[in-house]
Amino acid sequence: MIPQTNIYIIGLKTTKKVHNLRKKNIIAYCIDDPNAPYKGVRGKGTVKIHEDISHNIPTAKKFMLKSI
Repeated sequence: MIPQTNIYIIGLKTTKKVHNLRKKNIIAYCIDDPNAPYKGVRGKGTVKIHEDISHNIPTAKKFMLKSI
């Protein structure tokens, strides 16, 4: 069994991407490695949209600290 993982996507409420995610509640993804040997992973998952600022701010801070 594959463990559950999370993929975070940031977008404004008014974008077409967010509109489509709200409408279908399913996302397809493809993550490729640009280095040889070329490989990647793709799949589908369910969408969970967080609009609560108390959830989003700590998550965004973790990503910002990782990129430093």
